[in-house]
Amino acid sequence: MTQMHSHVWVGIVSSLHADDWASAKDLRLLQYQDSDSLSDVQQISLTMSGRFDAGDYRRPLREILSVGDLIRTAGYCWDGVSGDPYALSDAIITDVQVAESLTESGYTFTTQISAQGLQSLLTTDTVAWWMFYGTQIGALQARGVLMQDDISGHIDKVFATYLNKVAFNFSSWNRDGKSLKERMSYRLSCINANIPFAYNLQIAEGSHWGILSNYAESPFHEFFVQMRAPGYPDASSGFAHAAAAPGVIASTDPTQTDNGAVPCIVLRPAPFPHLPIGGGAADLRAWEALPMHDVTGKGRTTGTHQFGRTLSNVRNFFLAMPGFELMNDQLGYAFASSLVNVENVSRFSYRPMQIKTNLLLNDGPKNDFITQSKLLTWRLAGQWNRQEDMSSGSVSLPFSPHIQKGERLRFRMIQSDEAEGSIWQGYITARNHSHVTSTGGGTTVTLERCLPESAYLDPAYFAQGLTLAQTSWEQVVPFHKPGT
Repeated sequence: MTQMHSHVWVGIVSSLHADDWASAKDLRLLQYQDSDSLSDVQQISLTMSGRFDAGDYRRPLREILSVGDLIRTAGYCWDGVSGDPYALSDAIITDVQVAESLTESGYTFTTQISAQGLQSLLTTDTVAWWMFYGTQIGALQARGVLMQDDISGHIDKVFATYLNKVAFNFSSWNRDGKSLKERMSYRLSCINANIPFAYNLQIAEGSHWGILSNYAESPFHEFFVQMRAPGYPDASSGFAHAAAAPGVIASTDPTQTDNGAVPCIVLRPAPFPHLPIGGGAADLRAWEALPMHDVTGKGRTTGTHQFGRTLSNVRNFFLAMPGFELMNDQLGYAFASSLVNVENVSRFSYRPMQIKTNLLLNDGPKNDFITQSKLLTWRLAGQWNRQEDMSSGSVSLPFSPHIQKGERLRFRMIQSDEAEGSIWQGYITARNHSHVTSTGGGTTVTLERCLPESAYLDPAYFAQGLTLAQTSWEQVVPFHKPGT
């Protein structure tokens, strides 16, 4: 395997003991763990030396560490050719523990630090209009923060307005005069509904992340937080907000810098290959626009792979239905275009995927509704058909700070198989970094939707087996029209 040199450092961005941190020397990061997935908040664990150089004596680190301090971690891995530094996290310290051990083999004194990504503030900061904002500024004024135009329209616009007017503006968290708006960016894009929807956000209660997640329209969209630097490749259009990377007061390695990435709130259409109305060739543009990391070369992995297939994800009947208006299944079958993979049903039994979504409303012109129904159902079917052929698993790599969730990996399913057909592509749903200062580290990526690369190069692959389900209800059931 190629000889690697890796390094991780931590910086203190904002602390209650800023003056002490500014003069602290000989800070030692001993071990680093970092777990980040599409479905959860980033979790970080640091082991640092128990003391630091305070001039005349070695001062305990716990005396200047506080729960709630803001830290920034970064790292690089040099392989002899390249090794740019990458920011790994901006995170809030949630726990500090001291561990001391005196044995025959020696004495150790360490500080254990747990931290969570800034997304955790959006999952815990709670909107309670009547108990908090109503008390501060009056209930009617609290409800008037979001006007009717703010909560009406396509999802990306509504999310951007909510973040700016509520989550960022009213956030109770602020460090050194900077709120979440100065610490986080966002990139929001969506599939447009046939009729722009009005979201009931004036009286919403719960965490900011929970409120927005309820309207993110999964599985048509993804909604997550990802570290993004300026210039990060993104083919989607929509609403964007930029934030500057925070400065670091003190660091375990003051000589190091990073790529200036900040936590970015991402809303985007699910980037997997999807089908146009009528099937045929899948649209691969969103998939191909994702950053891809090629680890097919010798020494690019540690040789540890684990993969398998499961029946639990198999779906063979697909239907997108209105999420707001009252409509039973029979009406859905009448006006929507349901799709079925008959051969798959015969093999695995009937496994329906019927999604109620506010991207589809049975109101307005009939033709607009029918077209949107077909568009969403074909899209859904193309992205979830043939799940029985897709593998999921993990690949272990040398320390790879440049790899993130929500990107692609190109790898050999069998590392020793150098045939062209052994190359696969998969979607990264999670990545875990582990680094020990004295010995180096590694990265494990969790993958889903893994297929031979030939499948992702064949636009017809994802439509195989799909046919229109035969329904005739539209002949006898009148279409709903406004006012009827």
